[in-house]
Amino acid sequence: MKTIVITSGYFNPIHPGHIECLELCKELGDELRVIVNSDKQVKDKTGKQEVFQDENFRMRVTSSIKPVDKVVLSVDQD
Repeated sequence: MKTIVITSGYFNPIHPGHIECLELCKELGDELRVIVNSDKQVKDKTGKQEVFQDENFRMRVTSSIKPVDKVVLSVDQD
């Protein structure tokens, strides 16, 4: 049976600590899926009207990291 590991984050901006965390997550299973928090969630958390890197850019960068198998955007509304 395949083990799927799921993690999430803002990755705004992504840094070496994120990469290390993703590498460790991948060691826990066969497939690593990453949920990237939306721009709205970043704005709600920081109270700022702009994000440092938009959600599409953060998803693209995160998906290019070797241990990551799939990236999805968070759709959490609360």
